Amino acid sequence: MASNPKKILQKIFATNRRILINHSISSIEINKSWKRILVVGSGNDPYRDLFGELTNYVRLDIVVRNEIVDVVADAHRMPFDDNSFDCIMAIEVFEHLENPERFINEAYRVLNTSGSIFLSVPFIFHEHGDPYDYWRPTKFKLEKLFNKFTFLEISSQGTRLHVISDLITTSSSLFGLLRFFRIINHLINLFKYKKETSAPSGYFIKATK
Repeated sequence: MASNPKKILQKIFATNRRILINHSISSIEINKSWKRILVVGSGNDPYRDLFGELTNYVRLDIVVRNEIVDVVADAHRMPFDDNSFDCIMAIEVFEHLENPERFINEAYRVLNTSGSIFLSVPFIFHEHGDPYDYWRPTKFKLEKLFNKFTFLEISSQGTRLHVISDLITTSSSLFGLLRFFRIINHLINLFKYKKETSAPSGYFIKATK
């Protein structure tokens, strides 16, 4: 994401999408043996604090933002050797990839033999650039795309209530006023949802090679 979720105003007026993503990220069980991390689509890189001492922490993006990108490259053709990383983070990047299957093949290639990838993708969320927005996969499609991994967990994020609130408060008309109502999103997320829905905000993928 181009936005910086660490900024105080973006925390206060967060979309449900962002709140749900943060919740999913907090569910990751960090393996202390992971020493080589790759962040794809790093943007403002809010993920470094998740990890402890590392041997290699690489932030990849197609453009340099705030001078915190280590490698400028296309995620479809990553300039790394096979088995280079223990873990890949790709948060809200998947919808911006013209050929997501090629990216998955690349991620599989650069992960070591027991490496993991954590990935989020929207399902019902407004179209956004950064620089392009290509697709919204269903859970069935994600299962097929990640079928070569030995472990795969796909979790739906949010309910119709989360989706409806985001569709309203991300409208470009009367943006300032509508953005103010996003503060209600924090109240919405106090209520835990357990059942999966056919209309989630998006999906969170945990996969191990």
